[in-house]
Amino acid sequence: MSCPLSCPPSLPPPRREGVRHRGRERTSPVDETLFGTNDGVETEGSGLCSEEHLIKLMHKSPPNKPQESVRLITKDLIRKLIIPTEDPSGNTLIMSPNEFERIRAAAYVPTKEEREAERERVRHEKERAMDSAQERKNYMRMKELHRQQNEKLNDLEEEAKIRAQYLLEKANAMRMEQEDEVKKINKVILGTRCHAIRDAQILEKLQIRRELSEEESRLDEMMEVQRQKEVELQEAIHRQRKDNSLRGKAQIIEQMEERETQRVLEQEYKDQEAMERLRLLEELQRQDFAEMEERQRQRLVIRKEINDINEASLRRQQQLKEQDRQADQRVRDYQLQKQEREAEFEAEQSRIKREKAKEVARLRALQKRALDHKAEQDALRAKRNQEENERQWRRREREEARRKQETQELLAIARHQQISNKKHFLAVQAQREREDFN
Repeated sequence: MSCPLSCPPSLPPPRREGVRHRGRERTSPVDETLFGTNDGVETEGSGLCSEEHLIKLMHKSPPNKPQESVRLITKDLIRKLIIPTEDPSGNTLIMSPNEFERIRAAAYVPTKEEREAERERVRHEKERAMDSAQERKNYMRMKELHRQQNEKLNDLEEEAKIRAQYLLEKANAMRMEQEDEVKKINKVILGTRCHAIRDAQILEKLQIRRELSEEESRLDEMMEVQRQKEVELQEAIHRQRKDNSLRGKAQIIEQMEERETQRVLEQEYKDQEAMERLRLLEELQRQDFAEMEERQRQRLVIRKEINDINEASLRRQQQLKEQDRQADQRVRDYQLQKQEREAEFEAEQSRIKREKAKEVARLRALQKRALDHKAEQDALRAKRNQEENERQWRRREREEARRKQETQELLAIARHQQISNKKHFLAVQAQREREDFN
């Protein structure tokens, strides 16, 4: 995997003949962990040992921390997935997106034009701050003038007003007596009011000048403090960028390797999940095929029962017809015998013959009605049996459709539960990563 930043080589170039090799400076401020050879090397004066120690602590998980697991429940089995607590390499560094962007920004070296643009931007911001301070000054002056114009009269003006009111009332009372004295009184009142207003205006101008001077001094001090803070902030940012540029390169490389490992693990998990879904689908297809064969077998059984009932009904009808034929034959035989007897005793038994004929006709009608009623009862029983079989078949069909609907609902619930477990697994993994980073 290629690194987007220019990383130093992990090994020194080969030594050539006739070229003197220069050794590493003992007080070098470069963090040797960026070159992958930090065994027995300690940096001096850079202040990076504490950072390296923190990174090692972030890499390792607590020794006694139990492994987390997620239970995945499907239709046919229950699986327990163990969440990995640390990377197999033991060198994974997890950082937040904000930290990653900060390192990228710190690793970027601005050009001369960009530095000039940054200084120009800082100058414009200072000018805008000064303009804003001047606007606030003007705004405060306008507010103060507005306040003084709407302010109530002070004690001196109130006393002058009361005195003028008194003198005005007294002048009105004496106006009828002497007009010249009223004019004098009005002049005295006007002069008193003028002096009081002039004294108040002088005091107000002195107060405004003093407050404006104090506000300008305070704003100048604030601008100077802000300027010093911005200078210190720019210096701190420059130092921070310089300190983090080398450390950020190694962290980015480790982060990209960890992301690649995570991507491979996620792809394996997706492949396993797809195989599980395929196996479950094949199992459901086998169950559907078995249920279809069972329904076909039940239909054949029901059709055979209906055929047996129809054959039994047909045999019953044939038996009834045979009984009718035998009855008719017996009637014919009886008639022949009766005719023979009548021929022999026609003269003597005419009355008996008529009575016997009537009796025979009555008996025949009764016998026929009995035979017709019996045939109707048998046909009704056969029809009822057929209807009962059809009702049972329809009931079995409804029960089968209901079972199939329940199976589909259980399958949908299992799929939804599987998705929820996957989301929970990802949320637990993200929470663990945040805890390890913090």
